[in-house]
Amino acid sequence: GSASFTGSRAYASLDVVRPTVRIRGLSASELVDMDYTGGCDPYCVVSANPYELLYCAAHEHVLKKGEAAASTVKHGQDCTWPDDEVPLLRLRGVRTAALPHTTLLLAVLDKDNVILGKDDPVGVVQVPLRPVGWSQDSDLPPSFEVEFDEPLVQGMASTDLKSGRPLGRLRGTLSIATTAEAIEEALAEARADGAGEKARTVKLGASAFER
Repeated sequence: GSASFTGSRAYASLDVVRPTVRIRGLSASELVDMDYTGGCDPYCVVSANPYELLYCAAHEHVLKKGEAAASTVKHGQDCTWPDDEVPLLRLRGVRTAALPHTTLLLAVLDKDNVILGKDDPVGVVQVPLRPVGWSQDSDLPPSFEVEFDEPLVQGMASTDLKSGRPLGRLRGTLSIATTAEAIEEALAEARADGAGEKARTVKLGASAFER
């Protein structure tokens, strides 16, 4: 693959970093009806490609139901996750040159409140960890932001197979720090802002879409 990862023994290499990724202003909109009676009980799962990129590789980071939701989010409503519920992500050792070829995956799922029910995936957004306009012959800046506003997709489809309606959209901003000094500043700012204080993670089961 194009990405290269390494263990802790290689951290002395100046080419290897453990970047921070902070997600701000995360919200979903126009979510497709997932429940039998209409509406959706959304939560978000954050993972990475390559999978081992996240420092907490045995877990996926789970964002709880958005603050705009009551029991359900009706079609056309927005759902916002407060920044203190969104985990601050720390990546494993990654060579700086490989970071632009990695991707953060944000999946929205519908919580099934039926006993022994299975949570249904609504859709996924993939966000490359590189600045807009980045090219192969340019260096990464010490820190940068990536704004995204993308349709949720399942496979290659962005519409619900039954209703034909769009699955919804996911938007937010990634703040990424790539050098030791920038990472230290990012961590200090995150602590001061209370970023991720109410976030929680869930251990992976047989499927990423179950909990």
